[in-house]
Parts: sequence; C-alpha cells; structure tokens
Amino acid sequence: MPSSMELPPPTESYFRMLMRAQFIKDVPPPDDLNLAGQTGIITGATGGIGLEAAHVLLENGLARLVITTRNTDKGQEVVAALKKSFPLAKMAVWPLDMQSYESIQAFVGQCHYSLDTIDFVILNAGVMTTVHSAKEATGHEEMLQVNYVSTVLLALLLRPVLGEKPRDGSKPNRLTLVGSSIAHAAQFPEKDNPKTTSILRALSDPTGWGMAVAMDRYMTSKLLLMCFLAKFKGLVDPNELTVNLVCPGNVRSTGLGRGMPGWIQTLTRWQKALTGRSVRAAAWTEVDAAVAKGAESHGCFIVDWKISPFVQLLYTPEGQRLTERLWKETLQGFQEAGIDINLSAQRE
Repeated sequence: MPSSMELPPPTESYFRMLMRAQFIKDVPPPDDLNLAGQTGIITGATGGIGLEAAHVLLENGLARLVITTRNTDKGQEVVAALKKSFPLAKMAVWPLDMQSYESIQAFVGQCHYSLDTIDFVILNAGVMTTVHSAKEATGHEEMLQVNYVSTVLLALLLRPVLGEKPRDGSKPNRLTLVGSSIAHAAQFPEKDNPKTTSILRALSDPTGWGMAVAMDRYMTSKLLLMCFLAKFKGLVDPNELTVNLVCPGNVRSTGLGRGMPGWIQTLTRWQKALTGRSVRAAAWTEVDAAVAKGAESHGCFIVDWKISPFVQLLYTPEGQRLTERLWKETLQGFQEAGIDINLSAQRE
C-alpha cells in the first residue's frame, strides 16, 4: 500500500475535497476490534471528538484510559460519567496545559513513571481562535503553540517513552496526531517573504491580524504538522512505533472555534449542520487511525479512513526546504527553552 508521500499530490481544491467527503459512507470500527488489556491516552478529551473517541474505545473493551485537560475538576466530572457506563475500565484524569512547556514535560514524566504499558496515544487537543494571544514564556501565538509546537513537543518527548513500554508483539505502539485537510487551503504567505528570518516568529506576529490572517494561521498550523510528520517518520521503526496523522473531517458540533466571535460560530454551525459528519463518525476516524490501522499507515495522512496525499507543497523542492528549515527552527526553539530532545533513542 503506497504511503502519503508515494501518492500523487492532490489536484482538486480543498472545497471540492470537502464536498466530496460529505458523501463518503461513515466507517465504524471493525467488528473484531478488541482492546482488552490495552492502555490508551487521549489529550483534550473532556468534550467534542476526543470525548466521543473515549466512548468508542471503551465500548471496544479498552482496559485503561487516561484523558488530559487543563481543568481537572471538569475532567473528573467526565470520568465519573464514563465510569457509570464502563465500570470495569480504569480511568484517570491528568493535567496538561498545551501552552506550558513545564506542564508538557510533567505530563510526559507521568506517562513514564505511572504507566507500565502504553498501547496508543491520540494527540487530539487543538484550538481555533480569531483573537491574537501569545504567552510570554514561549512567544508563540496560541494556535501555533497548541496545534503545532506543543503537539510536536509531545510527540518528540513521548517517542522514547513509548519505545520503552512493553507491548504484546502483535502490533506496534501507536502515536496518532490529529490534523486537518484544511491545510490544503492554507495560503501561508510567510514562507515566501524574503524578510522572514524565522517562520515560527513570523507566524506569531500580530501585525495585520484580523479574521483572514487568523484563519490562514489556523490552516497553516495544520500544514506544519504535515511537514513535521514527513521528517519525524524517519526517526522510528514503524514495526515498533507507528506514527500517523488523521483528519476527523468537517464535523457538525465540537468545541473547536469556541473562541471565535458569536456570529462566526453561528454561520459555522449552519454550514456544519448541512455538510458536516457526526461527532460519532469523527471519533471513528481517530479510533481507526490509532488502533485499527497498522504499520502501513506509518508517516501517513489519513482522511476519510484512507491513506491520502499531503498538501502539494510537500512534493516540491520548496516544500522539502521548508520542512528542513521548520525542523531546525522547532528543535532550536526547544533547545533555547532548555528542553532536551533525544533524537537517537531507540527501543532496546
């Protein structure tokens, strides 16, 4: 089966992709899916697609589930409700603030010391907003920080942790990042500006910030995840750790975009009500990528339950140069923040 990079680059517009996707039949988990004895982690799972994915996983016998949230009180309420339906499953709520490097490192340490096994991790947390906000500690705009930088940091720090956890031998451990096909619509003008000395700094610049800029920065944050995956996939053996990227699709009702103006939320709800898939079906896409797909999905972008091509840019020399530049910038940023990234760690 060809990988995403082995497929021909897409030729149709994102709008056509979006419309076509709405006529694709939803694919539930396979009937023989059995997660008995397995441990899974989902970030950002107190609502929306993440919470529904938790339901699907538990319905298929997941033995232990860890969900993350900034608000542990809300997380405890979610877990209490889940336990009523799945009393035999072990569940825990762990704090994780995607805008804090200290919180991310503490979470990864908790994974290392508190869990004997980790079968899969779904990095589901994401944000969409039209308000420019940046934390002084990182300097990155919120969408760039949460959707790209912190997701990348989690993936890099979790890699050696997942590599050292035992598995049953039938399937590699899995790490699934949640992206979006909306990356195909990103204009990303910052990449073409000869004055851009730092891609990440340019994407956090509030100059000219408005609705159009905010939306393109959101799309670009998803494009950057593809660049990361194209580089990251070569660091691991897919038979030991499978890493992939999934798009849940255009979804009728989620918490994404709650930071946007009310009138935009209203328009978006109408649009999604007409063309979006259900939260349940979106959850199936994440579960499919994380526990149903195998090593054939390593380094791949999964859309509508199928391995799909990346954005056109990644197939060009310019895209390859951008990927290398972004990789170096991102790692340098972590180094400047005093975070040690072990790129050579391998499963023993």
